[in-house]
Amino acid sequence: MSLTVPLGDNLGTKITKKYVNTQKTRRKRENKFSSKITDIMRFTDLYLLFLCFSYNPCIILSGINPGSEEFYIAQKLLLILSLSIPVYVVQKYVFLIYNVRLLDYKVQKVQILGALVRIASVPLVFFNGRYDIVGYYGFSQIVLCCAAVYMLWKSK
Repeated sequence: MSLTVPLGDNLGTKITKKYVNTQKTRRKRENKFSSKITDIMRFTDLYLLFLCFSYNPCIILSGINPGSEEFYIAQKLLLILSLSIPVYVVQKYVFLIYNVRLLDYKVQKVQILGALVRIASVPLVFFNGRYDIVGYYGFSQIVLCCAAVYMLWKSK
């Protein structure tokens, strides 16, 4: 009896989630056009905001002198962050696709594989007293991008 209750509860939760997502999808079809324009505007605003911050990180980071090494590192990190915003959008889109299909475990497998690749790259980036945080962050964003594109390609 104790084994069937959690299993039944989990099945009921998944069925409820699928029903709710289906109802949301039906309602969203009515407002599809205005919703997409709003999402594109939010995405563009966020992208431009971080791009502006990457040009001059002193806007959000106090205590950094222009021309210093920290300034250039902050510039590069914020530029990578602004360029990776589309990756986050694709990642959320892919997760929603697989979540509605109740196959979100596949996305988690690919994300775990990507995390293992990033962990394995740590000795290559941080060695002999050299700490290339910009290179590591850039590489981790490339790995996330590859994982998101792969899962988007497999979803079709």
